Amino acid sequence: HGSDDPDSVLTLGGTNPEYYSGDFTFANLSRPDRWQFKIDRIQLSNSLRIVHGHGFQAIVDTSTPFIAGPIDMVGALNRVLRAKPLEDDPML
Repeated sequence: HGSDDPDSVLTLGGTNPEYYSGDFTFANLSRPDRWQFKIDRIQLSNSLRIVHGHGFQAIVDTSTPFIAGPIDMVGALNRVLRAKPLEDDPML
């Protein structure tokens, strides 16, 4: 990188524990062309635990900051994250 204080880091071929703690969780993709996989539950520390009886499909799209999904689950997640609505837009 060209700076002593980078805004982001790209690591190829491995991981750099300087930028994370804990273990990675791996998921099998149900649609690799869309980075789609099944979620059974969402848990954020002790703040939130959402469990879905039959699971649901999720798509990871790192090109957008939006979270979409079942309205009750997304609403609970947004409350814990303290997400704010965009002005004149129903999306958070």
